[in-house]
Amino acid sequence: METKHERCVSEGSSLIIEEAMKDDPRPLYVLFLGPLTDLAAAYLQEPRIANRLTAIWIGGGGLIPQVVLSSISEMISMLRT
Repeated sequence: METKHERCVSEGSSLIIEEAMKDDPRPLYVLFLGPLTDLAAAYLQEPRIANRLTAIWIGGGGLIPQVVLSSISEMISMLRT
């Protein structure tokens, strides 16, 4: 039987995890142009990615798009408050 984390696996989430877990001193920036589904799935599968990348999200529901640049840890903290 699949766990809820196994059901979340996608090509996008797998790629995010693969890149974030590489032993590379350069910063990793990941651009999202819509929903953050792959980012959420990647975090559920591998929570250690939280401090290993910076997510750039361009989205929003109004006429003016919002741009958010933050680490996953900062995003999680914002959601918990």
